[in-house]
Amino acid sequence: MLARYPAGNRRLNQLVSSGKIDLSFSYADHAVEVHRLMEKYENVPMSFADACVVRLAEVQRRSRVLTLDGDFRIYRKHRNRPLDLISP
Repeated sequence: MLARYPAGNRRLNQLVSSGKIDLSFSYADHAVEVHRLMEKYENVPMSFADACVVRLAEVQRRSRVLTLDGDFRIYRKHRNRPLDLISP
């Protein structure tokens, strides 16, 4: 999705390398909740990757989700709280 934006991939790599974006997540530790999210949003549908991102936002207290995907406006963390998004 970042290919549409000049230097998008390079900028994302810089943010990850600098530690401003935390990508640490173990699916094995959160499998039950990831599957719960996918079932809840099966009508959207929610992908495995999207469910992992939402779960990561649930466990990180000060999380913000960087996305170009409009579905993240629909998803909720902790069952009813909107995600804090960084989105164009």
